[in-house]
Amino acid sequence: MKIYWLFLLLATIICFWNESSARITWNGTRYQRKAYWSQAIIFFAVVIFFCGLRSGIADTGTYIQMFKGYPSSISGMDLKSVNKDKGFFVISVLFKQFISNDFHGWLFLITLISGVALMIGLMRYSEYFGLSCYLLIASTMFAYFVNGMRQFIVVTIFFCATYMILEGKWTQYVILILLLSTIHGSALILLLVYFLRNVKPWGAKMRTVIFLSLIAGVCFDKLFPLFGNLLAETQYKGYVDYISSQGKGSSIIRLAIAMIPCVIAYMARYAIEDENNKLINFSINMSVINFCLYIIATFSSGMVVGRLTTYFDIYNLILLPWLMHHAFTERSRKMVILLCMAFYLVFFYFQMVLTWGLVYESDILHLYL
Repeated sequence: MKIYWLFLLLATIICFWNESSARITWNGTRYQRKAYWSQAIIFFAVVIFFCGLRSGIADTGTYIQMFKGYPSSISGMDLKSVNKDKGFFVISVLFKQFISNDFHGWLFLITLISGVALMIGLMRYSEYFGLSCYLLIASTMFAYFVNGMRQFIVVTIFFCATYMILEGKWTQYVILILLLSTIHGSALILLLVYFLRNVKPWGAKMRTVIFLSLIAGVCFDKLFPLFGNLLAETQYKGYVDYISSQGKGSSIIRLAIAMIPCVIAYMARYAIEDENNKLINFSINMSVINFCLYIIATFSSGMVVGRLTTYFDIYNLILLPWLMHHAFTERSRKMVILLCMAFYLVFFYFQMVLTWGLVYESDILHLYL
């Protein structure tokens, strides 16, 4: 746990540093705040170093055994025997042949790619980088570096490529998503995300999405046998089996957390409409869908749906800091930010210490904390 508290301490320092020191740049249409690269590199270097050199945390052991079972050369590859995520398989085999058979380097490379993609994405899109870093740690989203890393590498690359959606680069976006789907098949759902680029927040289309999500949340358990059959041959098969026997839904606390940005964005909808910021409008829509998925996952045994939230929840790292700076008066802004940080601190303790008890392990660093 000490390593994770180190992450939180560093994120807090970066947060206050960034709040008091940032660059003002012109993006072609307006001025915006940008963090210094030194802030980003210091923060992500520490996170990538420790997460990349882990061993045995969460599902890391499963990935290690998977890597050891892969052939050590291209000549030993049999793609016909791989039913899913062939891109991930090929990349892993290429790593074993041309770089190393040591799983430590393989884990570190995956963490490095995810971390750099996330860092570039936050530097590119977040006007309040420091607060975004704090939310990344305090919301426990960083745990995807060590648990569910295959999906997270897809999430971070997709997040970094948000500009393709905002700029309407449909062909490039489709090619990227199809490639990412070879790493984690659930990425195909992101093809639909493209069509949110021009959807007005809180408009008729988004209200329909919310309504259908409420209906789905009520009916999910009755529909699950059909839904489970569709997922039976995907990487979610394990979750399907678990839910069918003893699965429980997502935490009501996470639903409440997912609701907060949506509520603030709705209360400030007129100011947001006047701002007409494409990125923020898109982030609101992603946040609303994230909330809808949590409704389904909470009021049903929808653990499978809960895993899909990662693709949408990541946009709250941009949205929530922006809302705290733009949806409140200058007089109340600092108090709101401090209250938000305090709330997430409590959640971090609850999730990391009381619920997960996630111990840090690294045999190469000789650490067990």
